[in-house]
Amino acid sequence: MSTDLRRQAWAMGVAAIDTYLHWVVHRVDLGKPLPKDLRKLEVSFEDLLAMGQASVDARKANRRDRPQVRARNVLHRRILTDTYQSSRGVETALRMAGVRDCWGQLSRTLSEPKQDLMDHLNMLSQRRNSIVHEGDIKRMSRPRALKHQELDAAEVLKQLDWIRSFLGALDALTQ
Repeated sequence: MSTDLRRQAWAMGVAAIDTYLHWVVHRVDLGKPLPKDLRKLEVSFEDLLAMGQASVDARKANRRDRPQVRARNVLHRRILTDTYQSSRGVETALRMAGVRDCWGQLSRTLSEPKQDLMDHLNMLSQRRNSIVHEGDIKRMSRPRALKHQELDAAEVLKQLDWIRSFLGALDALTQ
């Protein structure tokens, strides 16, 4: 039971990064010029038609129209299909929020080399995927019994501390 709680803590720690970055992208000011990567975000044609029709309907009904609210809702629904857990995902989210050279800035803030940061984040994400999608079962060529990968409490605490520091650096970068 305790190892299951450790695995859950690991998965939730990585989910915190993902959730934080979704909110970073979600709160981009749509009234100002958009960051290049957000301008290039693909949304469905159906969503565009629905937004246009809602504006037409509001005008016909003599109601106040709030197209930016609809645009933000479409943005929110669209980015929920993306994950921002790996180094590539983190960079994608930050670029949509207008942050350039995120790894250089994070490296300076955390006093860790860029590649080490990226590798660490990718390791966390890969282990999270193993936990969530594969039950953290150890891969063996001819298993006689299922065995889980080892995961001790000290390692989980160490990784959660790293995630907390990483989130603090992300917060400083995006304010």
